[in-house]
Amino acid sequence: MGGMSLVEVKLLGPLEVVADGSRIELRRRKQRALLALLALRAGEVVSTDRLVDDLWGETPPRAAIGSLQNLVSELRKLLGTHLLVTRAPGYVLQLDR
Repeated sequence: MGGMSLVEVKLLGPLEVVADGSRIELRRRKQRALLALLALRAGEVVSTDRLVDDLWGETPPRAAIGSLQNLVSELRKLLGTHLLVTRAPGYVLQLDR
């Protein structure tokens, strides 16, 4: 696999992330919510607008795009940059289903 880790995202019950057999802690609620949104549509581009709407609702804060970018950056550090990819107009979580 060329140094890439096996990552599982378990959505039934509490959200759980396991990389190479070790559990990864996602401490922030929005971080968990973002990962769940992307995992539900793994392999598909999820638009930035859709993610902002789903994470913050009809009245997102002005800094929502920056906050989303920070959340993505944090998830990349935890999961690896090869799994969470920027692809216009948003992001793709590249997991085997």
